[in-house]
Amino acid sequence: MGFGGPPLAADIQAKCGGLIDIDEANDHIFVHRLTLDYLIRNRSLWLPEEDVHGCISRKCIEYLCRDDLDHDDGGICLSDASLEARLTSNPLYRYSARNWGEQARLASSADADLAIRFLNDEKKLAASSQVLMASKRMNTEAGYSQRVPKSAYFGLQTVLKSLLAGGNRANVKDSHSWPPLSYAAENGHEAIVHLLLEEGDDIDCVDINSRTALSWAAEYGHQKVVCVLITAGAELNTQDDMGRTPLIHATANGHEDVVQLLLAANRIHPDIKDIYGRTALSQAASQGYNSIVKLILNYSPEVDPDSKDIQGYTPLSHAAANGHKSVVQMLLDAQGVDPDSRDINGFTPLSHAAVNGHADVVQLLISTVQVDNDSKDCHGNGISPLALKMDMH
Repeated sequence: MGFGGPPLAADIQAKCGGLIDIDEANDHIFVHRLTLDYLIRNRSLWLPEEDVHGCISRKCIEYLCRDDLDHDDGGICLSDASLEARLTSNPLYRYSARNWGEQARLASSADADLAIRFLNDEKKLAASSQVLMASKRMNTEAGYSQRVPKSAYFGLQTVLKSLLAGGNRANVKDSHSWPPLSYAAENGHEAIVHLLLEEGDDIDCVDINSRTALSWAAEYGHQKVVCVLITAGAELNTQDDMGRTPLIHATANGHEDVVQLLLAANRIHPDIKDIYGRTALSQAASQGYNSIVKLILNYSPEVDPDSKDIQGYTPLSHAAANGHKSVVQMLLDAQGVDPDSRDINGFTPLSHAAVNGHADVVQLLISTVQVDNDSKDCHGNGISPLALKMDMH
């Protein structure tokens, strides 16, 4: 199909004889898996080029570089209405902006010269970056270099080497105030991280949210990147705007291997709290990550297993409220945990377990000698054994 007027989604559906459907996101999906399997097996009939990824990447870049783009002179759109109008009148623009780099990275013989020409066209690059980042970090100011950050985002090693050899700085931030190293770390591009560090990039440089490359790599569970950054001397206890450390991000997302790496560095302060007063242990207990809870508890005798957040919840309160029986047991076995600790409303872990209907956790807590079965909250409401038994049945 030509770039002059791509068909609407409904037109494509009508032409495909019921083989495809359109989902809620207005994307095409195959009604039968066999249809997709057939197309993949016979791909060479429609895409004779051996390097399909390279072909798609070239087509995407050509689409983004068209001279007939309307609205705001082809550069960044200065209003939401203008951006929506561009996307409506150029149906393949969103796809091209979000996928050209990924396809180039996967290509067996990417056209580096074409990619560099595109990256050197500040106006076209800024316009495509606006679409790429629209759902993440809305900041569309012009005047910042996009070349190196976008190469790092997509993991384009050959392109990035050429840009750096041509005098582009490795540590330049883009218009979203993101350094290239954070883009590479967030997306798990280990080779790009190595390259940027070799070029002298600031390993602890922060983005607009005060997050470092290590913070992003830890959140997304990129174990190899985390290892590279730790070995290179990254600061392990930096806090972002939400007060979260790399350990808290890794814990909250259940990345046990990353938690192990961070703790093994022996430079971690495990009891740092975020703005809500939650520690990494609280995050792990709340979500029932048994192995991570065990790792943190065993990390150091200085770990506070009874730390309270701003609501007065302890890790035990979180685990009991969410019905994580094995975590509750681990915390009860830990030294320094008060099984009757009260939050700001006077609720104990037993209260939380009962209110949320976790019968097995209730029975476990009742069997603990230190637990007051008749505790009352700040309103004078009691949780008697009889009430608990009736509630469970």
